[in-house]
Amino acid sequence: LYHFKFFLNYTQVTGRVFSWNQSAMYIGNIIGPLLGSLVSGLSSYSMIFIVTAGIVILNLILFKINVVHNLLDNPTKS
Repeated sequence: LYHFKFFLNYTQVTGRVFSWNQSAMYIGNIIGPLLGSLVSGLSSYSMIFIVTAGIVILNLILFKINVVHNLLDNPTKS
């Protein structure tokens, strides 16, 4: 694991978050077509949409677990 030895300032943290975001986007651009061609090669073209729907549902479940539960557990003070 990568441990920070010092606190990063706001611009360094913003740059790091932006770079992780861009890396994930480009990895998705590579894995998406590979996964789509694998699914269509093993099954049919319409199966791509069924698998995509499953991935979207999984994403919604993970969103609910990670974001909604954290918001309910740690409400912001106004």
